[in-house]
Amino acid sequence: MIKVGGGIAHTWLCDHNGHLNTRHHLALFDDANLLFMSELGYHPDESLRSRRGWADVRNEIDYLSEVKAGGIVEIYAGIAKLGTTSVVIELEMRAARDARVHSRMRAIVVHFDMDTRAAIPLPDEFRRLAEPHLLPAAGG
Repeated sequence: MIKVGGGIAHTWLCDHNGHLNTRHHLALFDDANLLFMSELGYHPDESLRSRRGWADVRNEIDYLSEVKAGGIVEIYAGIAKLGTTSVVIELEMRAARDARVHSRMRAIVVHFDMDTRAAIPLPDEFRRLAEPHLLPAAGG
């Protein structure tokens, strides 16, 4: 996994329990995922011109330990699977201080034609840039 983002659990991002609210976990993961996609050759301004984009079709988050107000986090990403039209990205939110994993997100993202609103094959260049980030198979 490579580091692709991070942030601070400012008090205004925390809930009544004093820890990072779930909606802000997703926001930090979403920003980091976009930064990771830019490492793989995706740039939103080019998508607007080419009319090819990406759509999140599933996000699953496991919350493992709370991020308290003032906590600094780093987010790491890797690829669990490259499909024909989709990619499965795994992200981890870790404490910057000791690398403890606070949460994990598994995102399924589909490449699609923005005019027809239909899935299209992953570009060859995306595959080339993504393959070095493939994670070892679970249990292996």
